[in-house]
Amino acid sequence: MPSNANGTYSGDEVIVTYYYKKVSRDVNLVKYQADGATPLEGAKFTIKSKDDVIKAEEIQNNGTYYFEKNNGKYISNNKNKSDTTANSYMKIDMTKASEDATITVNAEISSESNYDYGYATITQAETAPAYNTSTGRFVYISGLQSAKDYSTTLKKGSIYYLHLGYRKDGSGNTGTDTFTVNSIKINGVDYLNCTKGVQHTTDANGKIQTNLEAGTYEVTEIEAPEGYKLPDNPTTEITISKATTSEDITITNEKKTGTVTVHHYIEGT
Repeated sequence: MPSNANGTYSGDEVIVTYYYKKVSRDVNLVKYQADGATPLEGAKFTIKSKDDVIKAEEIQNNGTYYFEKNNGKYISNNKNKSDTTANSYMKIDMTKASEDATITVNAEISSESNYDYGYATITQAETAPAYNTSTGRFVYISGLQSAKDYSTTLKKGSIYYLHLGYRKDGSGNTGTDTFTVNSIKINGVDYLNCTKGVQHTTDANGKIQTNLEAGTYEVTEIEAPEGYKLPDNPTTEITISKATTSEDITITNEKKTGTVTVHHYIEGT
């Protein structure tokens, strides 16, 4: 809340513009065993905003070869094998959007020119289309290409699938033979590296620490640590507001239980 300027101005018309940044607060999630005291490492959570009118799901792997996440980037893993296609896709729901949006993929490639190529397609569909369709292709690069933005439009009211692919035809190798996606942005928001569905894992102290802007979020445990089971209700809803100083969430996991059947036999029979 900046203070207003003082004084008197005389002269030609002046336009004064104020820019506002959303309030953000620290969120601390702590995971315990059923005793409520022993920390649990390795519990996996997603944090998704309920306020988003554009819903972008997590990237899904599709087939033997796909895109692996590494330091915030997605990199093809064809492993230098010819006649393979790395393929992953993301579902984008624009049905509640009030206006069209721009999707921008920043990509680069190191490959055999004219033989191996990386691509991205946007297809309007209710279900995931075939990975190798050329419909909606807005990225198609081969050889050695440095990082660059490629953009296309998403129409409001529709569901889309973004496919990322790297087709390796050539038997020889040039450079690292990889297609790298550095970011996927929709209206400037990076959907590879933000809290919209990004996975978080509790550390050795059973903690996840992050920072969220004002809004309502769903915190969902998607995978319990080895030997433990998910809670009956794995989703916790939290609201961050201007009045919030910080948000602390405590969640417990019970150990898995099962039946043990003991058989007794006479030795040698």
